[in-house]
Amino acid sequence: MTGSGNLSIGDMVRTEEPAIFRNRKLLSTSRIVDEDRIVGREEQIQSYVTLLQSLKTGDTPPDILVYGPSGTGKSLITHRVASEFQTVLAESGKSLAVIELNCQWLNTNYQAAVELAESLPPEAGSITVQGKSTQKVLKEFFKRLEENFDASLVIVDEVDHLVNPVDNTDEPAYSSLLYQLSRAEDLTDIETLGVIAITNAPDFVEELDPRVDSSFNPRDIVFSDYDANQLRQILYRREDAFVEGVLSDDVIPYVAALAAQDHGDARKAVDLLRTAGALALDEDAEKVYKHHVDRAQEEVERDRLLEQANGYSSGKKLVLFATAAVHAWSSDPIDSVPNPVMQQVYSFMCDITEFSEKSQPTLSRYVDEFEQGGLIETSHASKGVSTGVYRQIKMARSSELLVETLSENDSSIHDLLDDRELISSVVDTKLNEFYN
Repeated sequence: MTGSGNLSIGDMVRTEEPAIFRNRKLLSTSRIVDEDRIVGREEQIQSYVTLLQSLKTGDTPPDILVYGPSGTGKSLITHRVASEFQTVLAESGKSLAVIELNCQWLNTNYQAAVELAESLPPEAGSITVQGKSTQKVLKEFFKRLEENFDASLVIVDEVDHLVNPVDNTDEPAYSSLLYQLSRAEDLTDIETLGVIAITNAPDFVEELDPRVDSSFNPRDIVFSDYDANQLRQILYRREDAFVEGVLSDDVIPYVAALAAQDHGDARKAVDLLRTAGALALDEDAEKVYKHHVDRAQEEVERDRLLEQANGYSSGKKLVLFATAAVHAWSSDPIDSVPNPVMQQVYSFMCDITEFSEKSQPTLSRYVDEFEQGGLIETSHASKGVSTGVYRQIKMARSSELLVETLSENDSSIHDLLDDRELISSVVDTKLNEFYN
């Protein structure tokens, strides 16, 4: 049996691929990088080291709130510093548990508690969570930390995503979680517990319950956008992921310039460079050129949207789809989508599908979530004294690509493509009614 051309399958397996990559792992954005690859974060590292010093003496460090745009190194630097503290404490015969919780795909406080329990290091044993309340799971979690470690550090990443209300109140789940973590020493026997909350949206603290304000009083560490020069340095320090000489001279400056236009996102810059290399490899190219970067940008954007879409329920996807469809399917180009028009088009989509229509407060919460995720930007506008103020939604990503990605991702939404002409007519009608 033969494969491509006259080569057998065995020959194909043995054939070396074109020399593009030397070590792809250096282009993994989830990898904790070596210290000499970190760029422009000396001030943030120093703040961390100063605030967490008390872990070495068995005292509780202050709570820390880390914020800044996506791709600015918040998680990477946090994990790197935490890892160094683990090493230093181990050198003095002490143990530090570092528990990392990412809330991106979590909805409730209970889910967060279960995730924390399941993230315990092996030496702490496992916790049976079935049939236990949130409070009991957390109490057992704190107990295991106290019994097995000299100090503990809980890192809550993307904390603002934990938005589902607690019980019948309007308190978001992250408010309750931060309250329980920051008061752990008062509520349980644990003695040394540090809490670090990481977010892209620092204004989430405005939604904290008043009781949380008295217990969660964080010190802020701010991560600003990388500029094009810093992005170039970041990429040059990972250039050894590629075979020497395989990158065209203009590739790294070009990737850095593109990423600088997107809020100085280093994660996107590294993703672009890796994807460009993969595309060059796929076509058996000898080098990576700018046109590979252009194609990579389309793929990276699509993959990012797909990753975000996968984290949303079908109901949320429909709201985002309706927003994008108003922008993409309007006969006349529009700069932004009036929120009232989006809601009317969304309502129409619910009528012609099996989706249950959400309430206006729920829609508003979804829009906030989309904005926190970097998919849209909102502002307030008014048509005059008699009409009041409304929200207008500006697409931060290509509306056409959003429509395409969401429809590919969900079969129920995909069916709406068959009604594009009808929906487009509704969009035009509602926009005309709104502005006239």
